Amino acid sequence: MITILLYHLKLKEKYKQIYNFISKGRISELYAIFLYYNIYRMKNITLNHVKKVVINMKVIDLTHTISENMPVYPGTEKPKLEVASTYEKDGFKETLLTMFSHTGTHMDSPAHLFSQRTTLDSFNAEQFVGKGIVVDCSNLKEGQEITIKHIEAVKEKADMAQYILFYTGWDKYWGTDAYFGSYPYITEEVAEYLIKSNKKGVGIDVIGIDPIKDENLTIHKKLFAETDIVVIENLTSLDKVGSNIFTFCALPIKFKDSDGAPVRAIAILED
Repeated sequence: MITILLYHLKLKEKYKQIYNFISKGRISELYAIFLYYNIYRMKNITLNHVKKVVINMKVIDLTHTISENMPVYPGTEKPKLEVASTYEKDGFKETLLTMFSHTGTHMDSPAHLFSQRTTLDSFNAEQFVGKGIVVDCSNLKEGQEITIKHIEAVKEKADMAQYILFYTGWDKYWGTDAYFGSYPYITEEVAEYLIKSNKKGVGIDVIGIDPIKDENLTIHKKLFAETDIVVIENLTSLDKVGSNIFTFCALPIKFKDSDGAPVRAIAILED
């Protein structure tokens, strides 16, 4: 990503100082991703601005840790983490991971529901990074709907964002039976908005975007039938992100024909 960023900066004379700063190894790959997706919406960006953001950039982890005792979707086996090599015997440690593709904080692809649709490994990597907005739905009670009114309350920012993340606060139940209860869920009208506005993805801090009792997976099917969009479920700590536009990254494990995969999801904030 730094190489790509340098290429684009080199094309513009006014970014010469920034180019020299970055080419000396002054920023990380993580910040390069952030800067690449933001530099062209900033007017008259300066070297001082870049230095300030490098210093003040804040990264928030939105990912649950995978463990053998973690919650999994009902009917799914829990992951196994077996020590395959040890320091004492082999001189290093290696772990054998056995888990389903939709374990923990994970991403669904259209191929999760439809055999001829897009798999995660066939997406361009740019699909997994973009401008995000957190929509606060934490006032909802059990089983209540996330409606288009929640989008309309932040319409201007929502229209700008490529990822819409719904904060319900349900992650506070992680590790308890209540996590599998009647969590808030998005409506078909919200799904229609996500499709028509050409979002890269949608995320939520519950175990699924459909109600737990909806075995037909109505919302999944509506989103995935004809649209190349991804869904991130089991997010956490969305309350720490705030209400401003930020850079969202959710990078799935890349394996062949992937219907879904665990992700490390993060929010990159510019103070």
